[in-house]
Amino acid sequence: MDQNLINQLFQVCLIPMLGALTTFIVIWIKAKSAELQKKTNNDILNKYVQMATDTITNCVIATNQTYVNSLKEQGKFDETAQKEAF
Repeated sequence: MDQNLINQLFQVCLIPMLGALTTFIVIWIKAKSAELQKKTNNDILNKYVQMATDTITNCVIATNQTYVNSLKEQGKFDETAQKEAF
C-alpha cells in the first residue's frame, strides 16, 4: 500500500476517533472513581480519590487539546508522535 494512502486513511479515520477515545477514557475514569468512593466510608480517602481523578482526567484532556491538536494541524501526528503523547 502507498504510504500517502496510509497517512490519509490515518488522518481521516483514526485522528477523529481520538476525541471519542479521550471522552471514553474520562467517563470511564470518573465511573471507576465513583464506584470506589461508594465502596469506602472514609472521607479522606474519597477526597484523595477525587483529587486523583480530577488530575488524571485534566491531564488526558490537556494532552489531547494541546499536543495532539497542534500536531494534527501541522499534519505531523505520526506513529512516533502518538507514542510520545501516550
